[in-house]
Amino acid sequence: GSNHTVFAPWLYRKELMEFLHELLKDPPAEAEVFLTGNPVIEYERFFDRSIELLLRAELCVLPLATLIFIWLVREIRLLLLPPLVLLCSLALSAACCVPLAKWTPLSPDVPPAMVSVLLAFSLDYSLFMLSRYMENKSKGFDPEDNAEILVGRTGHTIFVSGILIAIAFFAAFFLPEQNLHSAGQVLGVTVVCCMLVNIWLTPSLLLLFGDHLSNDGLGLTSVSGLSGSERDALLGEEVFVKHKGWLRLMRIIERWPRGAVCAVFLLFMPLTWQIPKLHGTADIYASLPRNMPSVLAMRQLASSFPAGQFDPYFVILSGSTLLSEDGYNAMLQLCGMLHQTGSVDSILGPVYLLDQSVDWETAQRWQSPGASLELHKAYRTVMQSHV
Repeated sequence: GSNHTVFAPWLYRKELMEFLHELLKDPPAEAEVFLTGNPVIEYERFFDRSIELLLRAELCVLPLATLIFIWLVREIRLLLLPPLVLLCSLALSAACCVPLAKWTPLSPDVPPAMVSVLLAFSLDYSLFMLSRYMENKSKGFDPEDNAEILVGRTGHTIFVSGILIAIAFFAAFFLPEQNLHSAGQVLGVTVVCCMLVNIWLTPSLLLLFGDHLSNDGLGLTSVSGLSGSERDALLGEEVFVKHKGWLRLMRIIERWPRGAVCAVFLLFMPLTWQIPKLHGTADIYASLPRNMPSVLAMRQLASSFPAGQFDPYFVILSGSTLLSEDGYNAMLQLCGMLHQTGSVDSILGPVYLLDQSVDWETAQRWQSPGASLELHKAYRTVMQSHV
């Protein structure tokens, strides 16, 4: 556009795509017409419903999560707090990610992944807090002591868990794929925001409204008038009754730890047996929805035309000295040999921009701050995507 924005070209592309789709509604007789290519795929992906289907799947999981909450917390009124905490976490995460989206381009897959991560961790951390709150309340703790234990102990567990997971997401910044940089940063910020909201907001809400939203514990016997030893004995007996199956399992593991390790290994043996059979793929359309017309057309073309006619060949060179003057000379010599075959239309890489060769001096000049802005941006883009 005249003001150097991307909105005007997108409007032109939208009008072009609408015209081409309208043209395809009435193909010639006995002819099969496809519309595909990167611009078409990007256009159809903009109107793709995969995000809507993902959110619908998340909503289908919520009833199961609610049943788990009811079984572990045993207080339906306390279930009013997790949705409130989830909304606050979502608002804080979105507010923190807006400046990040202005700084680095985000993939269309990032927002649904952000919602999925937020939903999982917020419900998980809320379950930690509510179950510990009801357990402390059943032992006769007053609201202040209960909130202090939640912040000091359960909050510490959530803090350590959130920090470790956030570090794992932020580590994506060091991966060579540009899309993973933004995804790792957004998901790391999401985990940190979810962790902080659950550590601060949930204990505060329980301190203010916990007594109004819950009964006197989990239906256990009152321990307020008992001595210390009687209270410990009674609580120990009630805990054993409540977690009898789990305690028995832990005792078995404590008695035969090697057998437990072997059992876990055998449980995962079918999965580990298949790991050597896994193969990587360079299919750039593998992550796209399979029912998109442009992707289906791309698949059909790829099966009908041999490699090199439909998709270009990728020549991958490895070596620490390739981006030196000698490396540029060697790559230019290789490109010259490819052009001499007579069947190469263009080459895109560090030493070639379609039909223009780039020697060492030219590459250094284009990468310097004093170069033309358009050439500097174009060559930098090629270097980011092909090196």
